[in-house]
Amino acid sequence: MLRGSISAMAGESSVETKLGRFREVDADFIIFKALVIAHVRQRGMRRWTGRVALIDPTTLMARSSKQTYYQEDSALNWVVEPAIGERERLEIDGDGRVARRIDLRGFETVLIR
Repeated sequence: MLRGSISAMAGESSVETKLGRFREVDADFIIFKALVIAHVRQRGMRRWTGRVALIDPTTLMARSSKQTYYQEDSALNWVVEPAIGERERLEIDGDGRVARRIDLRGFETVLIR
């Protein structure tokens, strides 16, 4: 379980969500997706579907969701499906860094150095 509390202005909320078997967490930053891919690659898997604890960066509320990660055409191209119909493509370089990211709307982010 992932537990915590959020205090803002005059209110406080407790947050609790269930973690998956491998304890992955995603807070909508690319580093979390890269960490999940590193864990999947370390296990020698080409495809992984599992529960991920999601933390919404705007509200800091947590929930649990199933996500799918799989290799596309090479070992360095990965597709992330955080929800049905959503898809991100991540290209990993030889050092394990995310070199390119293409989101669902077609926006591309490229690591320059």
